[in-house]
Amino acid sequence: MHQRQKLGKAGEEATAFYLENKGYVVLEKNWHAGRYAEIDLVCQQGDELVLVEVKARQSTGFGWPEEAVTRAKQEKLQMAAQAYILSHPHLSPKIRFDVVAVILSNSGEVADLKHYKGLIYVNN
Repeated sequence: MHQRQKLGKAGEEATAFYLENKGYVVLEKNWHAGRYAEIDLVCQQGDELVLVEVKARQSTGFGWPEEAVTRAKQEKLQMAAQAYILSHPHLSPKIRFDVVAVILSNSGEVADLKHYKGLIYVNN
């Protein structure tokens, strides 16, 4: 596993732990919708299905992690969400996208975590 993949995995694990402590139920991790679209975490919060994009970095030298969620990335996430909805019709029709930005120290500890709720809403 490459360093970037390890960082991403650590960010996803930290995010899953954070969300579970906030009462979210993690239903799936790294759900793939084809070759280029992936949903990092699929969660349930109350009656909402929450699709979570996790961005992790070790520093802000190249910008904040959340800045990497570009319009192109948002479009891919929306396509992945539609595929997920079609393959899981029994789940809640109330869906939202959250972004979690994580800064990890060199030792892998969470130095900063920001949770942005409802950045993209998907209507089906």
